[in-house]
Amino acid sequence: MDIDLSQSWIIGDGLTDVKAGKGAGTRTILLGRMKCELCHLMDEEDTHPDLVASSLLEAAWQVGGVLSPMSVVREHAALNSQYRTSDIEQG
Repeated sequence: MDIDLSQSWIIGDGLTDVKAGKGAGTRTILLGRMKCELCHLMDEEDTHPDLVASSLLEAAWQVGGVLSPMSVVREHAALNSQYRTSDIEQG
């Protein structure tokens, strides 16, 4: 198999996953929320993920390079609000 590791991702919920990904030459996503203890540990171990996601679904959206579902919902709501406002102003 000819896999380009520089274009691959390791997604995990711990720093060991991030270390494994970095060691393999992949990009990394840490699942979870950033907490002070985790930030200090990342600094101590000089291991930082490329991205942080709160869920596997969010990580998949980030890897795909598209807007997250909530961004799409917010944009849709803003557009609908704009159209409704303009309709009222003209009507």
